[in-house]
Amino acid sequence: MSSTDRLSPRAGTLFVAAVVLTLGHAVFLFLQPFNQKIPAFLTVYSALCAGIAVLATSIRRPLLGDARAFRFEAGVVLAGAVVLRLMMLFTAPTLSDDVYRYLWDGRVQAAGINPYLYAPKAGELVTLRDETFPFINHPAIRTIYPPLAELVFRAAAAVRPRVQLQKIASTLFDLGIIVILLALLRGRKKPAAWAALYAWHPLAVVEFAGSGHVDSLMLCLLLGGCLLFDRRKAAAGAGAFGLAAMSKWIPLVMAPWLIVRGRLRDTAVFIATSLVLFLPFVVGFLVAARAM
Repeated sequence: MSSTDRLSPRAGTLFVAAVVLTLGHAVFLFLQPFNQKIPAFLTVYSALCAGIAVLATSIRRPLLGDARAFRFEAGVVLAGAVVLRLMMLFTAPTLSDDVYRYLWDGRVQAAGINPYLYAPKAGELVTLRDETFPFINHPAIRTIYPPLAELVFRAAAAVRPRVQLQKIASTLFDLGIIVILLALLRGRKKPAAWAALYAWHPLAVVEFAGSGHVDSLMLCLLLGGCLLFDRRKAAAGAGAFGLAAMSKWIPLVMAPWLIVRGRLRDTAVFIATSLVLFLPFVVGFLVAARAM
């Protein structure tokens, strides 16, 4: 019996899981807006999590070098991931208002203003207010997002200053996470089906395609750094960790890890990457402060 034959039951399980989970996620479309139907939302969400747990029990053996089987499973995982995210992409972000802050920061930068200078309620920004302004969280507080996240907000706003573009950006980075997971699994000769546990999980689908959270950018870069380290490209991996830290502050914990492992060059790359991204905003802040 060939390795492909041995893997066929798992391929069948993936197909069944993809259909069941797609139907389950489709129920979300009838529960809009989520914030007004929390009990029903949590019921469906819990059922989908249980489905993911059942799927996890069906993934047992490594690939044994069968590249064809891996590509087949990876295709199913990616196709399912795209379908689930497309369903959520055009829904309103009712479980979180963070994406409205992203949109605001992007519009502020598009107007040529440093996003770290003023809080949304500042009088200096009153001309930028539109119909989405009431949805901005903590409007009396200046932005807390790192510079790379701010640059992504600006890029999305430059294409079109709409919440939908911010959600699309988040979803694209989320799909990048799945591609990197598949690359990591292939390098370690593990089944591509393992990636489905993330790709088809309702948490990822709702948080990124549904709410548009910027955390997908950070996770994509963080996993990209892990992949580079796995392929013995340590300096590039450290740079990716630095970029991740400049998208969300959490990856700053990687700096002590690099230092403890005696990776002085990699630590320097990590720090340099972070400082380079901060520099334009710091200079802008200082120039504005002197002009006041």
